[in-house]
Amino acid sequence: MEDYSYGNNLAFDYQSIVVSAVLERPIALLDQWSPTLESILARQLMLENALLQYKPDLQQAQRSVNYIKQYMPLKVGWLNNKHEKDWYWQCSSPCVKLTAEDKLEYKKYWDTRDFYPERITSKITWFVVAHTDGLCQILDRISYIGKVRTNSYSPVLEWKVTEVEYDWHLWRSSGSKSNKKYFLNKPVPIKFFNQNNAIRDNQLIIHWGWKAPGAFEFNQDRCYMPTKNIISALY
Repeated sequence: MEDYSYGNNLAFDYQSIVVSAVLERPIALLDQWSPTLESILARQLMLENALLQYKPDLQQAQRSVNYIKQYMPLKVGWLNNKHEKDWYWQCSSPCVKLTAEDKLEYKKYWDTRDFYPERITSKITWFVVAHTDGLCQILDRISYIGKVRTNSYSPVLEWKVTEVEYDWHLWRSSGSKSNKKYFLNKPVPIKFFNQNNAIRDNQLIIHWGWKAPGAFEFNQDRCYMPTKNIISALY
């Protein structure tokens, strides 16, 4: 198997990409910001290299992140203010379309009540900037999303990867050219938020794992959260 050793993540050509996971059966998302594609890719890299550990110490966690940085096909971006800066993976929150049909399909597979009917979907889309071949190579090895034997588990029928001209990994635009608006499309730490004519939605702030692996404390911060990523215009 050919490895993509990204090193400093600057040595390859990157492309704006729309990635969609078409699921065999609908899943109930726990929140509207999970799962991110970066977390799915990071988990796969950690599984393949025995890096998943229960409550890792700081040294173990940092070793995992260093490995992920080397092989992650997503491009690194930077956020900054006057005093500091931090890197992140150029990957949006999940964008989904929710329909009544999805709710009915969900009931066929799970004998349970719809606790999160507004978050049930059979297709998840992300906007990323990535090395296309490296991204497809990892996706080809991922056959499900979620955890086995839980209602969040679903086999993936198909990964759709499409190169595009626009970049919506951080901001999503809407409206005409003369009246264009921009909405946050991934969590951004409030210390790095730069409005840049963008709409801050309802200024929802949550302590969040804003880059993968989100369970590591040093990947968490108080963030402005996107609230417009559950939309139907993507499809």
